[in-house]
Amino acid sequence: LALYLAKFKLSKAYCGITDEYDLQYNVIQFFVLWLVADFYEFFYHWIGHTFDAAWDNHKSHHKFSNPSPFAVIADDAIDQLFRSAPLLVFPLIAPVNIEVMFAQWAIIFYMYGTYLHWGYESQYISAHNSILNTAYDHYLHHSRSIKNKAIRTGFFFKIWDNIFGSVQKDACICVRCQHAAGKRTEKEFATVKIPDYSVLLKPSFWFTTNWYFVQ
Repeated sequence: LALYLAKFKLSKAYCGITDEYDLQYNVIQFFVLWLVADFYEFFYHWIGHTFDAAWDNHKSHHKFSNPSPFAVIADDAIDQLFRSAPLLVFPLIAPVNIEVMFAQWAIIFYMYGTYLHWGYESQYISAHNSILNTAYDHYLHHSRSIKNKAIRTGFFFKIWDNIFGSVQKDACICVRCQHAAGKRTEKEFATVKIPDYSVLLKPSFWFTTNWYFVQ
C-alpha cells in the first residue's frame, strides 16, 4: 500500500537524492527514522505485554521460551499490522525516502531481529553493554516476559526499557557471567542431546502433514 501511494503521488514518499531533499536531509532522516521507529517497535511491544487485550494477540509469538531466528516476524495478523504500520504512516506524515526506509527495515530491523532471535551470544557484543539489546536480552524477554510483565521489549536500543523500567532485576545469567561462575563448560555441553537439524534440509520434512509434531 505504501508503494502504491508513492507511485501515484498520494503520499510524501520520494526516491533518491533530489535538489529539494539533498544528501544531508537523507542522512539526518535516516537517523531520525531509526530512533523513532525503534521507539515505536519498543512501545507497541511493551503494550503487548502490559495490557490483556494486546497480549491475547501477541502471545503466539511466545510459544517457545527460547527464540528462533525463524520466528523474527512470526506474529499474528494484528501484530504484523502494527509492526509494519510505520512503512505506511511515516511517508504520509513527512517527506521520506522510501528506498532508504525499506532498506532500513530490511537491514536494521529484520536482520538485527534475526540476530536477537538466534539464541547465541556473540563474543563481539557483551550483554553488559549499556546501549544495544543483545541476543541474551531477547532470550530473557522470551523466557521471562509474560502477560502483564514486560521485560526487555526493546528492539535495538536499551534506553526505552531503562526509561520504562521493563528490565530484568534478577542476577545476570549471560554466558560471560556463567563462565565466570564456572558454569556452562564444554564438559556440560557434551552431555546435551542436540536434535538432528539436518532433517530441515530435506524437502520430505516440509511436505509431510505432521512436521510440526517432530519429537
